[in-house]
Amino acid sequence: MDSLSPEQLYEKYGSPQYEPVVRLDQCPLPVGVPENVIVPIWLGKESELIDLSEGNPTERDERIPPKAT
Repeated sequence: MDSLSPEQLYEKYGSPQYEPVVRLDQCPLPVGVPENVIVPIWLGKESELIDLSEGNPTERDERIPPKAT
């Protein structure tokens, strides 16, 4: 996977699919909760079988900020 550019990855597996985040009680989302999430991609095998050396999850355009406590 490291050898694929984002464009090649999208061509092979499809573009990211976004789903809206909706509360069951229909109340507004709390501050800091994203309006959309990305559906996990299917890479042809279970995630438990994908070795961490096959990818670098820190090399993304969008980083998730750490939660302030």
